[in-house]
Amino acid sequence: MKGQTESSGSAAQATTEDQQYATRDEVEKGLRALTDVDYGKLIMIARYFCKQRRLSLSKMEPEELLSEAVLKTLQCEQGKRWANLVNFLRHARHIC
Repeated sequence: MKGQTESSGSAAQATTEDQQYATRDEVEKGLRALTDVDYGKLIMIARYFCKQRRLSLSKMEPEELLSEAVLKTLQCEQGKRWANLVNFLRHARHIC
């Protein structure tokens, strides 16, 4: 019985944690909602990131970095998941 209680507690915790993050459909909706201005801001952030990390354009272009960040968010990878309490622009700033 004790094992069942622990298992159900872990499942409930995982479900609550999953609810804190956007689903793939919500991520796609957030991406479609980005304006041209938002996209421009994200490219500026990606350029800054590349410059700070001294990444040459032959290694990583800002657009490529942003694309990888978006792809990882769509795949809902651990560490790249979009928290529901944060708007998409702020989320993307932290994953570039």
